[in-house]
Amino acid sequence: MKENEISGNDASQGEKKMFVNENDKVKTGFFHKAIPIMPKFLAIICCIFNILIPGLGTLISSFSIFCCAKHKCETNKKAFVTNFLAFILQLCSAVILIGWVWSIKYGLLFVHLSDKTEEDSSLDAELPIYVRRHSSMDASLMLNAKPRLSTIALAKVKEET
Repeated sequence: MKENEISGNDASQGEKKMFVNENDKVKTGFFHKAIPIMPKFLAIICCIFNILIPGLGTLISSFSIFCCAKHKCETNKKAFVTNFLAFILQLCSAVILIGWVWSIKYGLLFVHLSDKTEEDSSLDAELPIYVRRHSSMDASLMLNAKPRLSTIALAKVKEET
């Protein structure tokens, strides 16, 4: 049986399991790797500039690589050149509206990536990979179970006494 398949016994129990192969990685394109992950305010400004004048926000974001933005490219120079090339292509192809749509999409990606970094940095704990939903059997068991206090609640009770 392959690593990512579900056996007949698991499928008959009605419980879905997800197997992830560690070798599977999300592949991103040439331009997508170079998109700078900027602070939120700068991402919004670049998005607005990309909507008004195609490629202007991309040009500004390409210079932000050297001061305040992260990227997934190997070097800052490669990310800068890639974003500068995107700027030129967006500006030249804006005449036939493709560049303008691409520029707006690029601007929205700036904001989206800045949102993701803020959400990731605000999380204190890791999210679980698999979350089991409660079934009707679990509900009947929970009615008979004694209530449990979390460790934080226990610490507060101990502090009060």
